[in-house]
Amino acid sequence: MDHPSPSPTTTASHRRLLGLVMVAYLLAGLALRVALLTTVGWPGIATAFAALGLGLVADALMAVVLTTPLALILGWSGGGSLRHGWWRFAVLGALMAALLFGAAVEWFFFDEFNARFNHIAVDYLLFPGEVATNVWQSYNVPLYLALAVGIGALAAWPIHAALRGCAFAAPTWRQRLVNGATTVAMAVAALVGLMCLPTQPFANRALDEIAANGVVQLSRAFATAHLSFEDYYRTLPAGEAERRTAAEVGWPKPDEPARQFTAAMRRERPLDVVVVLEESLGSEFVGRLGGRTPCTPNLDRWSHEGLLLTNLMATGNRTVRGLEGVLNSFPPLPGDSVWKREKSQNVASIARVLRAQGYQTEFLYGGAGTFDGMKSFATANGWERFVEDGLLSSDFPKDAYRTAWGVADGYVFDALLDHHQQAHAAGKPFFATLMSTSNHKPFLTPDTKNPRRSTAKMVKWGVIGAILLAAVIAMWWIGGRRYGRVRLCLFGLIVLIGYGVWLNYKLQPKDSRQNATRYADRALGAYLDRAKAAGLLDHTVVLVVGDHGARVYGAEAIPAASYRIPALFLAPESRWRGATHEGLCSQVDLAPTLLSLAGVDYRAPFFGQDLLSVGPDQPGRAWLIHNRGIGLLTDDALVVLGLQRTTMAYRRPNRASDAFAPVSMDADPALQDLADRASAIFQAASHLYEGRRYVLPDGK
Repeated sequence: MDHPSPSPTTTASHRRLLGLVMVAYLLAGLALRVALLTTVGWPGIATAFAALGLGLVADALMAVVLTTPLALILGWSGGGSLRHGWWRFAVLGALMAALLFGAAVEWFFFDEFNARFNHIAVDYLLFPGEVATNVWQSYNVPLYLALAVGIGALAAWPIHAALRGCAFAAPTWRQRLVNGATTVAMAVAALVGLMCLPTQPFANRALDEIAANGVVQLSRAFATAHLSFEDYYRTLPAGEAERRTAAEVGWPKPDEPARQFTAAMRRERPLDVVVVLEESLGSEFVGRLGGRTPCTPNLDRWSHEGLLLTNLMATGNRTVRGLEGVLNSFPPLPGDSVWKREKSQNVASIARVLRAQGYQTEFLYGGAGTFDGMKSFATANGWERFVEDGLLSSDFPKDAYRTAWGVADGYVFDALLDHHQQAHAAGKPFFATLMSTSNHKPFLTPDTKNPRRSTAKMVKWGVIGAILLAAVIAMWWIGGRRYGRVRLCLFGLIVLIGYGVWLNYKLQPKDSRQNATRYADRALGAYLDRAKAAGLLDHTVVLVVGDHGARVYGAEAIPAASYRIPALFLAPESRWRGATHEGLCSQVDLAPTLLSLAGVDYRAPFFGQDLLSVGPDQPGRAWLIHNRGIGLLTDDALVVLGLQRTTMAYRRPNRASDAFAPVSMDADPALQDLADRASAIFQAASHLYEGRRYVLPDGK
């Protein structure tokens, strides 16, 4: 006589549930890695399997950590509610949907930044309002939610079926204590294992990112937002670092950072100064620089009227890095930019220099100044007025075109022109910084064609949605017993989400990066044309520069090829028309060069150099950062300093080449010296900032 097999015990049921959820997590991670490998060019079989294998280990350890809360709940309560089939299916469906949606988010983040979650993701999490709107406008969120829910429900069904008949009963107190201790011990062991995994197992940054776990990388980004340079990076003896920095930068003494800058242009009255930072404007968009997708006819036209830098490198790939480099002439320290750090109430800046000389100083931004702490830093460091589209009030017209990031560039340039004319009429020297926003996802501009929306259509779509909702509720209530409420819930959910996806597609405007770049370029060209017609350019030096490149790509620890950006100086003298500077240079060089063109003499601790005094054949250099790697780029080499005092090096044929080959530093004294130069500069910059000594000579 056959006897039915007994149901699994409570403990076995818990293990089965946790095991199935972990397997689902591992499969999702594996599928994501395979997909990511196809985006970076499939490496050799051995390398691919190594990346997948390391990733599987990282995911397995992280699965233990992520399921710890669920394990604790089950171990304490027994999970009695999971005996109800419809509730068990709903919980599993939600877990699978969240897992799949998270994988989709990682896919799109990697597509944009060629990396797992990093400091950019951390920054975005700190400003959920702008970011949520940006994501909603940039991606078809309802579609991906619908796919996640639908596929999640399909993935949950076999797990749900495998748990039928399992015992989910309340454990005894002894079992609770044992379960809790075991769960915590496993979580601690998994965390230790994650800490022991290599962070850079391959000589390829993209493969390192693919092998990593997204949650681990996000956690590391949180933990390294306020790194101590001396504790984690390669350093030199303090005296040697100061001597090297003094020789590199031009300090009068090793312990005296402020130096005298004498303007190359001698003027009876210094010029007005305007800095325009163009969002995400990489060199690939600029036709004059041989861009692959030229979208800037106005910048190309105006580039023949001034001094164009053809080999300029951004310090990083975040706006705050561009602000730090251009406006503070400060190299990028690991962790946060000085625009977001705590000791930034009296930092040397171009605004402080000009305000001390009687200039009216303004910062104009199309969005809310709370983002990235821009307003708090600017108003504490030399900018008297901050023009913004604030959360509670706006300095721009109510009917201005707006996106998640604020008003369109044209309105910000209108305000800049108006304020400049007012200052000129009052006889006040004028300095303004403008940060544009239009060339940023979701890439919506006044040129974007919006879907036609009428009141009648909105009412019609609302009525259809209400009817569908009522029909689903009626089916669930009337036919639940006969057809199963779980099945009807799933069917109704798919119907409602499908309708929402279709409606979102009908209502959501869409545009491309290229069109946004063209609009931003047209707004810039219109401003320059109007400023010239108003006579403002006769007594103004203007700097137009990208804050960073459009996106990151490359296998190097710091993908320097994607850091190329344009910069154009417009000055009244004809001698600068059509001029170019071909040498490698950095955003930290822009403030000294700009003030030199304006005819301003001053003393400051700026790390940059006046490019007007640099010969065309003089070797160049640029300071770079990517995630936790900081580096020094020269005409033929790149040295990257990493966490745990690691160092990596690359060689390239010349300053025009983007072909970087990894090399060993052991037998190359030149690379060792380059690493010492990098360590000295970053170490000195860290000491100055942490000691509150990066100030103007009269700063307190």
